[in-house]
Order: sequence, then structure tokens, then C-alpha cells
Amino acid sequence: MNPGLYTDLTKPTADFIKKDFPETFKLETTHKNPYGSIVAITDIKEGGVVASIQPKIDFSKYIGKPSTGSFTIDTNGVKKGEFSIDNIVPGLKAIINGDSKQNFSTEFQFKKDKFAFTVFGHNNKSYITSLAFTINPTFTVGIQAEGNAKNTLKNVNATIVVRPRPDIFVSVVDRFMDKQILLSALYSATPKVAVAADVTVDLKASEKSPSFNIGTQYKIDSSSAIKAKVNNAKKVNVSYLFNAGSNAKFAFGWNLNTSNLKQGSTFGTSLNVTL
Repeated sequence: MNPGLYTDLTKPTADFIKKDFPETFKLETTHKNPYGSIVAITDIKEGGVVASIQPKIDFSKYIGKPSTGSFTIDTNGVKKGEFSIDNIVPGLKAIINGDSKQNFSTEFQFKKDKFAFTVFGHNNKSYITSLAFTINPTFTVGIQAEGNAKNTLKNVNATIVVRPRPDIFVSVVDRFMDKQILLSALYSATPKVAVAADVTVDLKASEKSPSFNIGTQYKIDSSSAIKAKVNNAKKVNVSYLFNAGSNAKFAFGWNLNTSNLKQGSTFGTSLNVTL
């Protein structure tokens, strides 16, 4: 079993806690066509409205390998482009990115059997390299290093993932240079109820209380659910999720800072539609 990329090792718990809690008013539409797709996003925030459009073209039939190219422009004037090609040789994928701020990067991802290897390079001469390895169905390990052209290590992280049962997911991340340890867990208690939590311990400031997030989800039926979470700053988020078939997803969020009730509460919605 392939472990997936290092950056995805803790994804199950991170997505459970971070996603589906809208705090702005966001509409995302995807229009599929024979050549690829066009994604349009409008996000109404406290500071104004940001809109973007992203045409994406499938080049697979022209190149003979799975490949796509996309271009994104938003109302802030930011322009981004990406080209990816998969299976250059079995298991190897390349991703090239660039933007209007003259940031350019190239990433190579290689997956085979029980390991995944990644090399990322930026035009500012920084790099990130990582390795993930599946020891057995219960244990997966990974390590990531970030450096620059002066051969200086900026960050080194190590991750251990433990799946003692299909309904339990536990991960431990040691951020060596930052001297932080992140513990996270996801537990599917029943087919309808799941809970998750993460705790970050800052070893540089032992007098500080650890930061944490605790979240839960209750599936009302096959198309709707309620999620809630709270963090160490006493911020509470509650959301209602509804899937109207495979082409539409709606979320309504209520957000409250219980440490300062005078601020009141805020609301957010997100609607994702595929045409």
C-alpha cells in the first residue's frame, strides 16, 4: 500500500477539523467541457469581494500522458499558471507553477509500492524534499527537509501515522527546528458519529498552554450532516452540510468567539456547483 505524499500523511484529521466551516460567503461553480473545465469563484469577505476564474485544459490526448494546464486570475490582479504531467515514467509526476509576482517552482513526485518521494524547487533557490514509507498496514513514517542554496537547513519534520483499526487514525509530527510536537487523532465512533482532535506543544515555551482543536460530526442522513469544533482560544464553529446529489454541495456556518461575546457572532456560507 502506497502511503501517499508526505504532506498528505496527516490529511484525514486536518481536513476533518479545518474544512466545511465557512466564515465568508463563497460561491464556486465548475463548468466541465470536452477540453477540461472552467472554475469561477466569488468570495465575499469582511474586507471586500474577491473573484477569480480558472480555465483548465486537459492535454492528455495531445501528449499521450495524463496532463493538464491551468491559468488563474483574480480581482486582486494575481495571475497564476500550472502545468502537470503524470506517469512520465511509471509513478513519476511533474508539476510546474508560476505567477505574476515572478515566483516559479517545479515539483517532482514519485510513488511506487510502499514509498513516495517528493522534490520541490523554487526560483528563490529554496527546496523541500520528503519521503514517506509504509512499514505495514498499521504504521507509516515520513520525513521532510527544507533548505536553501547556502546548504542551510531551515526545517526538518518527521511524522508517524498509526492505524490500529480502520476506525482509528493517529499521527505524531515532530517539527525539530521549530521545537514543536503536533499530536492528532480521528475516531469514527459509529457510522454516524466521528470525533477528532489535535494538540500542538511548543517546547520552546513550556510555560504556554498547548494549543488545540476538538471537532465532531454527526451524519443526519446520507446527504446531510452537522459539524462543530472548538479551539483553545474559545472560538466555536458550527456548520450544517447538505449534498444535493453529486453536483452541488452547500454549507452554512455559525462562528462565535466565546471569550468576547460582545463581538457577537458571524455567519458564512459556501456553495459548490458543478455544471
